Amino acid sequence: MILKSFCQHCDGEVLREQTACQRCGAPSTATILKAPDIEPGYQLYQNAWRGFATVSPDGWEAVASEGAGVTFQGPELLAQLELVLLPAQTMINAAQHAELYLATLPGHQGEILEGSSDSYLRAAFEGPEWRGVISVHLTPQGGTLAVGRSRPNFQGELETQFGKMLASLNPIAPIPRQRWCEPQEGAFVLDLPLGWQCQSRLVPPPSMTGMRQPMARVFAESSGHIFLALEPEYQTFIQGELPRQAAPDEGLFGMLGRLVSNAGHGMAQAMGETICPFHGLRPAVEHVLWPRWQQSMPGCRMLSYTDQGKPDQAEVRIWLPGDIIRVLKLGGFPLGNTGRWMGGHTYWYQAPAVLMPKFEAVFLGVAQSVESNPAWKQNEQARSSAMFGNQMFQQSQLNNQWANLNNSLHQQRMNDIAMVGQSNTQIHQNNMAMGDMQMSGWQNQSNTFNTMQHHTVNGINERDDFINPNTGAVHNLSHHVQKYWQVSQDVIVGSNAQLQPPPDWTPLRRWDGR
Repeated sequence: MILKSFCQHCDGEVLREQTACQRCGAPSTATILKAPDIEPGYQLYQNAWRGFATVSPDGWEAVASEGAGVTFQGPELLAQLELVLLPAQTMINAAQHAELYLATLPGHQGEILEGSSDSYLRAAFEGPEWRGVISVHLTPQGGTLAVGRSRPNFQGELETQFGKMLASLNPIAPIPRQRWCEPQEGAFVLDLPLGWQCQSRLVPPPSMTGMRQPMARVFAESSGHIFLALEPEYQTFIQGELPRQAAPDEGLFGMLGRLVSNAGHGMAQAMGETICPFHGLRPAVEHVLWPRWQQSMPGCRMLSYTDQGKPDQAEVRIWLPGDIIRVLKLGGFPLGNTGRWMGGHTYWYQAPAVLMPKFEAVFLGVAQSVESNPAWKQNEQARSSAMFGNQMFQQSQLNNQWANLNNSLHQQRMNDIAMVGQSNTQIHQNNMAMGDMQMSGWQNQSNTFNTMQHHTVNGINERDDFINPNTGAVHNLSHHVQKYWQVSQDVIVGSNAQLQPPPDWTPLRRWDGR
């Protein structure tokens, strides 16, 4: 059979005299030789990043996974063919690989079939959700783990397709790539396929004292339809009831009750937090993220939500008008025991639906190759700390100026009060007792005025008083920071995040005793 050259990116034929693929623009070096005719009823799958090719039944969707693997999903997800390339290692044998896989299927039992050994194994398994067969083949250079599984109500025959997938597995030359470094400050590096373009930027933090966030987009071709967006986006969620909406017949008292109920929600939302009725990525997608995506991407529809058994990691597939597939990789993590947690997407990618099976493995490979520069990160942390220290010093200078002015005014008032007292004493000797009472009243009024002025100055400067319960020392600090700890006599640390401070840090508490 005559072999032809085909692009590893889009499977388009590349003629010998062409320097680039006319379909997606990839260089002609990123091609493989293969037979253009596939057995009827099957389709070719190529993982251009990991360097392997195999066939799957026609109409089955190929979904690349993180790592060297692919899952072929049958119609209505009633059957699956999974293929994973194993790295070279001698720590575990074939049976242990099968046990590790079955551990991801609770309630399923397996039986090793005759003819198995430490390097080769076939096992059958069955459970409440799946039944199927596992094949493990190990060599000193690496190996494969293949699984064919179906639902109890699957009417077809899976053994033939499973055998075809394994028999057709062949290595191909991985897509050529190069190491790409963020050009401005060397913040990160990644593996970039030859012929692809990368655009990056350093996004400023929300406040002056935070760290900048590196972001990048990797484009497969010049039109910009096929790209990977390394753009993390998270937001803070609060586990609680959604804000109540106005009822048509709620009336005056109903409106007042609703406003009172939603008062806490309003304060939280003003601080950039979002109310979600349940904790977890899936409720966040259903109640918050998906409605927002529908507004920003009119006409889109959700194809699937998958967490692969990891509730803090998930994947959402969205169909966009123009037959475009967008895949968002989601992540979430709790913020201590506050009832708050962070959730959002770590990165996302998109391509035409017909080309997604060709590009998905490359997208995942590029995303996994990203490495941050430790030196840049250390310098960025130092820059952020220096700006925070400078801001605190300027605030301290301003506080000192206000304190000096307040002391001067206070001393002047006391001098005036003393002069009035002496004059009254000389003129009204017979009313000495009344004069003493009047002096005491002036002093109380002065103290009250000082307290009011201190609170007013605090309001202008956006500051509060914090007291060290161990020493009684009072510190005037920014009220935008929720918690402070005194590390030493001259060092105070504040943070809005949930920290686990060392035991020798003394927590400060707000104080209204001035």
